[in-house]
Amino acid sequence: MSGMNFDDLKKMIKKKEIDTVLAVFPDYFGRLLGKRLTGRFFLDNKEFFCCDYLLTAGMEMEPQSGFKMASWEKGYGDYTFVPDMKTLRLIPWLSKTVMVVCDLEHESGEPVVQSP
Repeated sequence: MSGMNFDDLKKMIKKKEIDTVLAVFPDYFGRLLGKRLTGRFFLDNKEFFCCDYLLTAGMEMEPQSGFKMASWEKGYGDYTFVPDMKTLRLIPWLSKTVMVVCDLEHESGEPVVQSP
């Protein structure tokens, strides 16, 4: 099963066939960054967050200068993950794991336009 829906995920977590959800988003280098969540946490929580630092980090994960959205001077905040459930997929190289690609939103609900 490559594609699945939220109901499939709920059933597989309940049957202990899935225990991990990778919630990811692409950065400017094409890397998938995000969070590794337990399946139960993913089902039970409506929101989860990441630091906006992740969109300003270079290849060595050091903050880069020149970003208006976040910097050492301005500070760093959080973005909200918005899972795109159409992208939910089993990950064959990680046991009992699915991945979902997420959009990022500001606390206000506005999309993060800088997110690739």
